[in-house]
Amino acid sequence: KYLNTANRYLESIVTALREFDGDLQTVSGRDEAYYWNPIIKTVEPLNHAHTAGNTFVVLYDITKKEEYRKKAEQLGRYFKSAITTEDNGAYVWGYAPTPENMTKHVPEYIWKGQITILFPIQLNEDMMLFNDEDMKHFSETFLNNICLGPNKFNRYITSKKKKPLCSYKKYKTLTRGLAGWIFLDKYDSRIRDIIEEAVANRHDIFPGGWFQDTNIALAYAHRLSRLN
Repeated sequence: KYLNTANRYLESIVTALREFDGDLQTVSGRDEAYYWNPIIKTVEPLNHAHTAGNTFVVLYDITKKEEYRKKAEQLGRYFKSAITTEDNGAYVWGYAPTPENMTKHVPEYIWKGQITILFPIQLNEDMMLFNDEDMKHFSETFLNNICLGPNKFNRYITSKKKKPLCSYKKYKTLTRGLAGWIFLDKYDSRIRDIIEEAVANRHDIFPGGWFQDTNIALAYAHRLSRLN
């Protein structure tokens, strides 16, 4: 019944991504890729590239075209090269690593990281590059570096740079990105419990609860799903 509509959506998505084919750059000597912003002449941040990466994974699922799988894996390998592991087992990465400098960057803010992690989660679910062991390390990022105690959270994904998460005007809407980390609950159910408690008790961050905005509503929809 909806096949024509679905095909129209698919064509629209493919056309939109094609606009940026010229910005997708491969790393010399490495089977990796990143997006280059030709306007400000810099590497696009990981969370920007990963929104495209997620789409490539889904496009491959739908069409089985190797082009999409290859692009998703190249972006995924680039991210892997940017990850370091802290002593506590947490994965850490910078906001916008460059081919010349993959790891020596200020760690990402958690509200950007919530978008970044969706790509490796998607890759893992499609059995590409990342596995459940990697997901445990991403879970440690939340449990050890972001969560600083009952209803207390860090703005950064690292244990080496700690600033409390609060509702300062500058971060008023961004702090709600904490909810996006709930998608890791499949690999450690404690993450769901911690975020549920935060939504219930941190009214400065979540004044509208689960229906504050679209992103939090998506997290709520995930919360309603059954854990394995």
